[in-house]
Amino acid sequence: MRRLGSDSDGFTLSSVISSVVDDVEQLHSLAIVSGLDSYVSVNNSLVSSYSKGGFLVEAERVFNGMVCPRDAVSWNCMIVAYGQHRRGLKALNLFQEMVRKGFDVDMFTLASVLTAFTAVKDLAGGAQFHAQMIKTGFERSSHVGSGLIDLYSKGGRILDARKIFEELDDPDLVVWNTMISGYSLNDEFSEEGLECFRSMQRAGFIPDDCSFVCAISSCSNLSSPSQGKQMHGLTIKTEFPSNQISVENALISMYSKCGNLRDARLLFERMPKRNTVSFNTMIAAYAQHGLGLEAIDLFQEMLESGNEPRIKEICQYLEEIPKKMELAGYAPDTRWVRPRDSITGEMRVGYHSEKLAVAFGLISTAEGLPILVVKNLRICGDCHNAIKFISATTRREITVRDAHRFHCFSDGSCSCGDFW
Repeated sequence: MRRLGSDSDGFTLSSVISSVVDDVEQLHSLAIVSGLDSYVSVNNSLVSSYSKGGFLVEAERVFNGMVCPRDAVSWNCMIVAYGQHRRGLKALNLFQEMVRKGFDVDMFTLASVLTAFTAVKDLAGGAQFHAQMIKTGFERSSHVGSGLIDLYSKGGRILDARKIFEELDDPDLVVWNTMISGYSLNDEFSEEGLECFRSMQRAGFIPDDCSFVCAISSCSNLSSPSQGKQMHGLTIKTEFPSNQISVENALISMYSKCGNLRDARLLFERMPKRNTVSFNTMIAAYAQHGLGLEAIDLFQEMLESGNEPRIKEICQYLEEIPKKMELAGYAPDTRWVRPRDSITGEMRVGYHSEKLAVAFGLISTAEGLPILVVKNLRICGDCHNAIKFISATTRREITVRDAHRFHCFSDGSCSCGDFW
């Protein structure tokens, strides 16, 4: 970085800033000292790098404080930043201002805004944005179309998602995968998801790992071991260009949900490589079949394997929370686990999936950012109390979507009023 010196120009510094995240503050200081902060390209790179590093406030400060005239890239960078940080309304407002000022938008900007609305489950805002973006002409592009399909399918409007899919000019593999995923997310359309998978093959596309994960999920929803077995056989015949582990994890989950714990365990043991999801999926499989002790043993094995680089940090955080809560009069509610002996029970409620997810979110995101956790089972009372406490002590907004509703925790209370 020192070799850049005073001889650096704006283009060189912009390129360096775009390639780093950790040293962006030092490079920002260098830009100010050398007078290169007057270059629009430098400011654009700073906005992008700050956002990628999780520092949205700093990205906003750079964008709002630009002394040089902003160009279309400046606006696009800031909108993408809002999309990365799930600030749907801010992304929409900035997009509207950008259009009013006569700047051109591209499909990547539009897709980023859609991603923001989808991430925060704001279907109404996303639909409003959809209506405004029609005149841009990008609606029929695969990149934007994929974002729209994802928005509507995750919002429960699968028929709208299918309509968009059918109107696309030339859907690519990503679009097909998004549509298959949309069907699998809406359980009653899982059969349509498998048919969409077959249609994709007939159209000449070779399924990738994402295609298989979505199709296998549909088999799980249908509790169809025969179709799941067929899908497993097809995965064996296919050479994956990327992440085969994700497919094996999906197969483990499918076998478990179809009542075949034996094949789930066999597949887990034969995996050449495992990640945290592999362990979590197998642990969940044991839990679904009432094998709590086996689940705890496997969790311990995961800790000892060092598979999750931050698992020790997560566990240390979770160990500290009960101590702080005990001082505030809280005691673990072991009624939510079996067997109900105090030591085993406290250990189990202490490592419930939603607590692990919240802890990971807290140590992995910048201070003040909201946290969203999605699970397919009902949140237990102990976790509900614990997350209320965490929201108060960390000043974070934490949203947990369980099988029944959204729980929005803030300042020690929940939107459900403790009735769910």
